[in-house]
Amino acid sequence: MEKINNPFDNHCFGCSPNNPVGLKMEFYYDPENQGLVSHWEPDNSYEGYPNVLHGGIQSLMVDEIAAWSVYVLAETAGVTKSMAMDFQKPVFLHKGKISLHCRLKSITKRVAVFEIDLSDGESNICTQGVAEYFIYPQKIARKKFDYPGLSAFLPKK
Repeated sequence: MEKINNPFDNHCFGCSPNNPVGLKMEFYYDPENQGLVSHWEPDNSYEGYPNVLHGGIQSLMVDEIAAWSVYVLAETAGVTKSMAMDFQKPVFLHKGKISLHCRLKSITKRVAVFEIDLSDGESNICTQGVAEYFIYPQKIARKKFDYPGLSAFLPKK
């Protein structure tokens, strides 16, 4: 797996390394599944019930990996159109590092659809999400959303 570069200098709650209270998510390209992967170490700052990851944080993580999948897999920028979450099991914080796997399900001229699995530290799928994104032509993505192009996300060789 290859780590995806973060070319943005912002304070995004999900991905920015500059946000002191954010998740600081990082993303990797998974060539075997042609999707993106993220691993994140939870702590009790993000719990809902004691020792359980808050559902809103899970939703944020699903949305965030889908957004990065728009950048890398759809090669443009977009905004969330809709999300559907299926919370199947609690995500217990004591089980360790959480993993997300995102796949591009379909893409049309204006909408990209992603399927996301969120697993606990024991590799149990706890949450599944479907995220739909309105996507923009690259010219608009570059002008209005500062999309830097696919090469900005790829590892330097």
